[in-house]
Amino acid sequence: TTELSPAWHTEQGAVRNNDKNFIKERTNKISNSRRKMRKNHLLKMRQRLLRSILLLILLGGFGVYLKSSCMKCPTDDSYSPECLKSVIPPWPICLFHDVPTFVKHSEDAATRCCKEDGDLSECKCPHKDSEKFIDHIDEWCEGVAACSASFSFEEDVESEELVGLE
Repeated sequence: TTELSPAWHTEQGAVRNNDKNFIKERTNKISNSRRKMRKNHLLKMRQRLLRSILLLILLGGFGVYLKSSCMKCPTDDSYSPECLKSVIPPWPICLFHDVPTFVKHSEDAATRCCKEDGDLSECKCPHKDSEKFIDHIDEWCEGVAACSASFSFEEDVESEELVGLE
């Protein structure tokens, strides 16, 4: 057997101590890395939470904006509620024009769709053959007729004016 010199023992001890230090350092690095990852993860979670809260605040503010007068459907006290219910389209389409324009368009459509004999051949509505349309057209026509008393007589007045001109 060979005897080991005392220097060898100290060298081996130094190597072992270095190994222990290396392992400690490595463990510390891993721990630090995990701490950083956790910290980054928590930071990202906070950022997401803040973004979500900010988004909710903005959407809430947008909701208030939508309820403000500039984003509401137009109204006009000179027309009856039945008329307005029939001629004003749903939001946001109602934002495109004013009440007199919707009344004018509805009265024009009523000349084609609200005939007493029930003839819908001139009506331009793409859903004029559906059950829902047929169920609601009479109510709509009554609402449009409420917009102006002269509505039902417009065609008669125009034809009398033409006869008087001849």
